[in-house]
Amino acid sequence: MLVDVHCHLHFKDFEKDIEEVISRAKANNLSAIISNGLNPQTNRKTLALAERFNLIKPALGFYPIDVAEQGLQIVGKEIDFIKSKKDKIYAIGEVGLDFKYSDEKEIQMLAFKEFIRLAKAINKPLIIHSRGAEKEVIEMLIKEKFNKAIL
Repeated sequence: MLVDVHCHLHFKDFEKDIEEVISRAKANNLSAIISNGLNPQTNRKTLALAERFNLIKPALGFYPIDVAEQGLQIVGKEIDFIKSKKDKIYAIGEVGLDFKYSDEKEIQMLAFKEFIRLAKAINKPLIIHSRGAEKEVIEMLIKEKFNKAIL
């Protein structure tokens, strides 16, 4: 069984030929494509694509740099939205920490902890982005006793 566990089919690059992309994936024996949302807008696009193509399995999340830019209040609302879609999603992602391109470490860590707890509560794996923060990601996963993750 072949599964693409991390892509972003909501990107504009795929708008014109998404049917061809899905057709090629099927022709190459992919069983599933897990497409990751990055913020509220792309989470909704990801869900819409999954409704259109049964090969696409949605993962909803919040990119760490977007977390730092948009703030914890918006992240909290999106966590509520994701929770309400728990039966339609396959994973929580893309979430994590990015210390290379953002100095906002504290807010990223607070949000990541909430996503770990969400994944535990709804029994979904995490698809984790980690750049310059691998030690912190592992430490947080251990502290939260969570091991269903793709890094």
